[in-house]
Amino acid sequence: MSRPMKFILTIAGFYALLKASGLLAGAQLPSSVVAMYMIFAVLTSLMVLTSSQDGARELAASFIGLFSDTRSLKTRVTVIVIMPVMAYYLISAAVTRDVSGIGQASGVMHPGPPLTISAYGKEFDLASVENPFRALERTDRARFEAFVKDGETIYFKRCVHCHGAKLDGAGQFAAFLNPGPVSFRGSDTIAQLQESYVFWRVVKGGRGLGARGAKSTSAMPAWEEELSEDDVWKTIMFLYDFTGNRPRAWKK
Repeated sequence: MSRPMKFILTIAGFYALLKASGLLAGAQLPSSVVAMYMIFAVLTSLMVLTSSQDGARELAASFIGLFSDTRSLKTRVTVIVIMPVMAYYLISAAVTRDVSGIGQASGVMHPGPPLTISAYGKEFDLASVENPFRALERTDRARFEAFVKDGETIYFKRCVHCHGAKLDGAGQFAAFLNPGPVSFRGSDTIAQLQESYVFWRVVKGGRGLGARGAKSTSAMPAWEEELSEDDVWKTIMFLYDFTGNRPRAWKK
């Protein structure tokens, strides 16, 4: 069997294995996870197949022959025309799925939060917990702005790669995530939420959705493992301040 055929079969087999593992687990793996492992599979396969000079020459000769051998016309047409069309279709379908979920407030964009969460060695009642720095907006504006600046620093160190420099969900990694990162701009995301809700989503990440994520998935990590409680609250204040939104207040 030629090395190009080994390469194609290896990649196809690995993709089938990822999909099969999702079916056996009762839930499909997130597209971002599948894409990440497929990149590793492609790179690893190429490294193995070209580990020797003979292997590298054979693989290179096969691809060169595809475009130089007049007997390879049908195969060349398949590679040049059909495969890009298939790639376009798959990408378009993924984008359509992402866009269709934006702005839906129940179960997709804003799944219902739990009553309490455990984090930082204590329990948080999400129906009553408040941002401990929010009152400074009225009582000590200079200190409040300093904390917002701290939140900005944290955001551009930890969050910008996915949520983007403009907080519009268009970070450099956004294209590899399905669904894509949330945009904090506009009036249909954080403007609809209490800060306690945003705190829960940041602290617990995608895995914190649990059964609430049945209609949505999230690739966001659980930031309680990387950020302190104060850092999370400061970052949340920056999100609202930068986008000109106000956190939704609890009804008294």
